[in-house]
Amino acid sequence: MKRRLFLLAATFLLLLFTGAALRRTSSVDAVSGASKLKKLRDAVMTNAAFSGRETGLKGTELKIATPSFPPDLDPAHGNGMYTLACGVGETLFAFDGVSVQPWLAQSWENLDALTWKILLKDGVKFQNGKSMTAQSVGESLERAVSLNTAAAELLPLDSFRAEGLTLTLRTSEPCPNLVYMLANPAFVIVAAKSDQIKNFSYFPVCTGPFVPVSFVGQLEMILRRFDTYHGGMPKLEGADIRFVSGTDKIAQKLENRTVDAAVDIPREDSAVFAKSGARTETVHTNSVMFLMMNTENPFLSDAAVRRTVVQAVEQKQADGGRYTGKKLTFRLALPAGDAELLTCAETVRTQLKKAGIDVTIRIYSDVFFMSRARYGKFDLLLTSAETAAYGDAQDFFESYVSSGGKFNFGHYRNGQVDAELRELKQEFDFDRRILLTGRIRSQIAEDAAFVFLGRRQTDIVTSKNVSGLSDGSGGYRLTADTSK
Repeated sequence: MKRRLFLLAATFLLLLFTGAALRRTSSVDAVSGASKLKKLRDAVMTNAAFSGRETGLKGTELKIATPSFPPDLDPAHGNGMYTLACGVGETLFAFDGVSVQPWLAQSWENLDALTWKILLKDGVKFQNGKSMTAQSVGESLERAVSLNTAAAELLPLDSFRAEGLTLTLRTSEPCPNLVYMLANPAFVIVAAKSDQIKNFSYFPVCTGPFVPVSFVGQLEMILRRFDTYHGGMPKLEGADIRFVSGTDKIAQKLENRTVDAAVDIPREDSAVFAKSGARTETVHTNSVMFLMMNTENPFLSDAAVRRTVVQAVEQKQADGGRYTGKKLTFRLALPAGDAELLTCAETVRTQLKKAGIDVTIRIYSDVFFMSRARYGKFDLLLTSAETAAYGDAQDFFESYVSSGGKFNFGHYRNGQVDAELRELKQEFDFDRRILLTGRIRSQIAEDAAFVFLGRRQTDIVTSKNVSGLSDGSGGYRLTADTSK
């Protein structure tokens, strides 16, 4: 009960928000010219361990179109979200949108401030046929934190001890949210000792129901079912996931039945699929869009001005609903290629105009956007993040809210918030964590340094004979129960 109460409190920021659409950009988007595209198509890699299985299947093979595509499937390269989506990999724990549940783990126990004991599921095999053990899981976690800086920040792993299926983790500092962090895609469990195999990053050895057997540049991957999957024989023989640029092209392929499903579709494009007779499902993601204010701006340093901005954007009346001081014009920065954030920017501009504040929208490529963000070259900044990743808000507070946080581009500072966050990072009692999370949340709202605009959504479009493709808050996921 305590865990559920804590999760409800920690996800409060998410529950405030209404939806919009998620748009992701493939690295293929930058490729221009037929010759470059041909080179990508010719860059076919095959999984040597499953030689011969990369050829097409006829029957229960699911064909999926996607407007985004990963550079590889290695969770240590930051691509674990794709590894999970493709049904290739799994984590010790999974967040179902409400609470964290065991997945490859069976149970866990917090022994002291630095020590956790995790009992693993019996009978789980890696896709190379070897059994998953506490030793192999410990090696996978070590690989993740050694190769991925972000993973190391989430999990301050000092050492591990393995005895059969019992894994004991020792952290270098208290980590009361460890179980939630182990649901992060960065910690997809791989057979770490196999990472010397050629093209391991494209064909990581995991525990999921599907095995990647062919990777065609950044255009297509072919998956085959893992017959001895611990969750039972997958219903599909495999899947063919293809990069397709443009909603109209995807809709045409669905209508012509050359694909069975389309994923990561922006909500504003959903109407295009109406005539195809396909079924559309909206998935709420864990990502939230928000407006960050630069508190070093001479006007935005005034909390009263910031509150006017918040109230105007949220369409709340304050002092007659208009700013009556000196005429203000703010620069609003956002990254290029994100249609949903652009829609939010236009809404912000309209609402602030009504309040007597002018806004100039500036769109920057990823590199220039991050540069301007880091150096504070903005007044207002639109971005998105997981405010309560996997059921816990601590990481968001540390990164975006604390003084000196790596993504605290608006230079928000509050001594009380910093003190309570330091306590939260040390606190293992669930009731106390609920209290601290609520206090921090309330103080952020009082200081009005952020405007939370909505929770991102994405659409999954499938033909009527496809079932079991969606998996809730994480977007789409192929599972052993996905069928057509």
